[in-house]
Amino acid sequence: MTTKHLDIGCGTKPRNTFACDELYGVDIIKQEVNDFIYEQCNVVLKPLPFKESVFESVSAYDFLE
Repeated sequence: MTTKHLDIGCGTKPRNTFACDELYGVDIIKQEVNDFIYEQCNVVLKPLPFKESVFESVSAYDFLE
C-alpha cells in the first residue's frame, strides 16, 4: 500500500514528517515544482482540492504565522 502525506501551506519545501511514499503540498502561491505533487489553492476560502480520506497524514507547519 502506498502512503500519502499532505502539507498544507507548504511553500517550496513541504515536510514529510512520517516518511510517506508520496508527498503532496497545497499553498496559495503559484509555483512550479518537480519533487512533489502540488496544488494551488486558498484553503482559507475554499476546500482542499483533494478527495476525502486520501491521506494517511496531514501537516500544517507555519500555516498561521
